[in-house]
Amino acid sequence: MDAMDEEIIRELAKIVGDDYITTDDADLVAYSSDVLSSAFKKPDCVVMPKNTKQISDILKLANREKIPVIARGGGTSELGGCVAWHGGIILELRRMNRIKQIDVDNLMAVVEPGVICERLNQEARKYGLNFPPTVPTESVATLGGMVASNSSGLRSAKYGATTDYVIALEVVLTDGRIVRFGKPVYKTSSGYDLVHLFVGSEGTLGIVTEITLKLKPIPKYFATAYGLFDSLEESARAVAEIVKSGINPAGLEIVDLPTQQATNRLAKKYGGKLSEASFPEAEGLLLFELDGRDTAQIEADKIILQEIAEKHGCKEIIWAKNEEEREKMWFARKSVLVTLVRDKPTILIGDCILPPSKLPDLIRIMQDAGKKFGIKVYIIAHAADGNAHYLVPYDINDEDELRRLEALEDEIVHKTIELGGSVSGEHGIGQHRMKYMKPEHGESYEVMLAIKQLFDPNNILSPGTIFCE
Repeated sequence: MDAMDEEIIRELAKIVGDDYITTDDADLVAYSSDVLSSAFKKPDCVVMPKNTKQISDILKLANREKIPVIARGGGTSELGGCVAWHGGIILELRRMNRIKQIDVDNLMAVVEPGVICERLNQEARKYGLNFPPTVPTESVATLGGMVASNSSGLRSAKYGATTDYVIALEVVLTDGRIVRFGKPVYKTSSGYDLVHLFVGSEGTLGIVTEITLKLKPIPKYFATAYGLFDSLEESARAVAEIVKSGINPAGLEIVDLPTQQATNRLAKKYGGKLSEASFPEAEGLLLFELDGRDTAQIEADKIILQEIAEKHGCKEIIWAKNEEEREKMWFARKSVLVTLVRDKPTILIGDCILPPSKLPDLIRIMQDAGKKFGIKVYIIAHAADGNAHYLVPYDINDEDELRRLEALEDEIVHKTIELGGSVSGEHGIGQHRMKYMKPEHGESYEVMLAIKQLFDPNNILSPGTIFCE
């Protein structure tokens, strides 16, 4: 779009106040990209609303003038989903950061979208509760962003994704209507499930202004270990059998040897708190965690888990002896991305997913693609649900590397789709993966487009996200 009219800027300022709108070029540059992708496009302005009424007024104005509106939380997207590809308004939601209620009796929380995930858990822990979907960026990721992309992560094996905890939403639609979807109840068979239509919609259908979430009691006991395998593929086969065995691990994380080595090297190089991140090195490393309120059950599961691991060539299992050792194991896993992004200016992060039994196939696809195109690929996986990440640090100014990188990703994604998998297990589509939507979804892609048209006929909400135009 053309540069935004000064009269519109003044109208926006009347809605939020002069202190909460900016057109300063330095600010616009700061909001022109997300944390990790190579996306870059300046918005026309950044607006920071404080409440639902202000968002309603902003959307009425934007819809009238057909101005793009892009919701943004912590900016931890990796796919350009919070970038203003067509200019317009960045709707910065971090001022909407109230924890409105923690309902201890009913294990629920009511929050605004700008609440940081870690902050909710800090408050919930005072009552022995937590919000289980753990993401490595939980110290900066907002709950609105997690709802938008249906985030999950390190403990999805047992605890699932964000969608499993969202039970009600308040949403502002493009015409400014404020609508509530769902009720503060654990289940309902009353009409269409519109709550979960918005989970994973990446800001393309409406702006979420209030979220009602389920919470869980914090487990009392934990058993955490590294399993060291002679083969990455065998560690993946062990995971498939563990899942089938009936054990319900809280975490099953695979880390390949190149990732272990890079993390160890870079963590030592950059020092500080990061220097505490270290892995014992093995061709395949599996981070296990069992949790519960009964030590007898955990001990019984440990025996089964160890038998399965040894059957698949696990040469050693290193159990954490105390909470400090457990925290160090998880800190190493969470530090993988922090260390790899220091290797080159930008990083490609893929998160394809197949059924757990096909995880060895998915890992092989990633390894073979790296060899074929001469690119070093780092592999980690939320293994119990078959979700594997390919991590590739790269130089955006190297045109040859960019061409090979695009070919590598095309190969990995299309082979995943051919095997019945999905391009994204938890990170979403954003701008970067739009071209894979139709190959994956076929006719249902047209149904999604129809839903988008119904909710957003003027295509003002995050244009350039999810759908090719």
